[in-house]
Amino acid sequence: MGGPPATATAVRARDHARIFLSIAREHPELGSALVRDLCRAFPAQDEIVAVVLSEGGSVLTQHPEVVRDECHSAAADGDLDAVRALVISGADDTVVRELVCRRLRTFAGLLRNDQHIGTDAYALAWLARDVSLPEELVPLADACAAQAGDHSRSSDQRKTALTVLSVIADRLDDDARARYYPSALAAARGELDGSSDDALPLPNHPLGRSRFNLGPTTLRYHGLQAAACLAVDDVQAADTLTIAWQRLPHADEREAGLIADALNCLTIAHPLLDPAVLAGHGSSWIRALAAARWSQRPDTHPHLGRLLTEDPHRRVRGSLAACLPDDQTALLAQLRDDPRRSVRNAARRSGSSG
Repeated sequence: MGGPPATATAVRARDHARIFLSIAREHPELGSALVRDLCRAFPAQDEIVAVVLSEGGSVLTQHPEVVRDECHSAAADGDLDAVRALVISGADDTVVRELVCRRLRTFAGLLRNDQHIGTDAYALAWLARDVSLPEELVPLADACAAQAGDHSRSSDQRKTALTVLSVIADRLDDDARARYYPSALAAARGELDGSSDDALPLPNHPLGRSRFNLGPTTLRYHGLQAAACLAVDDVQAADTLTIAWQRLPHADEREAGLIADALNCLTIAHPLLDPAVLAGHGSSWIRALAAARWSQRPDTHPHLGRLLTEDPHRRVRGSLAACLPDDQTALLAQLRDDPRRSVRNAARRSGSSG
């Protein structure tokens, strides 16, 4: 289900941001002034900021000096969106690294001092993995691993901690990954699951007329994702793969997506990860993974591409369109005529329009 409908003001703000970006692309001589105006929306105008960060990368990279001048102050005050704008634009790496590392130290200190992990951790992790040195990520990883195992935290906070570990895993050295892998695997096995009232000040009374429920509490799927990203050898990857296939028949749509993400992180050569096997699965998430993996080596099963272009779920066709190499002209041409606009757009970005 989606969120609440956007207000008219929010829609207008997004439309105005898109118009500014379009003008900047078509009229480079106006780009500097337009980017300056857009960057002045940081950090207050969330709707404009969201459009600039998600759709304005090509424009920001043309004007890194303007982005640096306009966003540096907000970034120095801790606004992660402003830091993201600096990263996207390719502004001075030294400045960006300093800002991210300062925020990392502050955030890791808060976690060590028993503060709850928040949604900022996810955004910070993505920024830090791009600009920080591996050793600078260790305090954040330590704090997240501790929070993932802390039953006094809510399940959402513990899931976020595991997700952060997943994001930064490939930037950690093998020793650090090996240190965190057992905790992630324990979460994947369900050994760290708590009860629904773990984070409540007082537990639900068994005879109470009213009960509080904070939603699904299992850490299995987020733990599986973290374990897949942290695995350092084929043995650990195989253990993670086994758990993934055990969980898959019982997973709902959201959980199947997490499993697909986990499987996508595994580089082990295994029959269960063969695109021909994945393409026959009932979950559209797993078939989308098949499309992505087949696109890496389309010569392995030449017939499979045609089957994937005709998959009934747009997620599968969209994955194929986004991942196909440019030399797959026949399949790309078919996907450019797909009934779903998102698939057509992905196919157009994947290759030439000829």
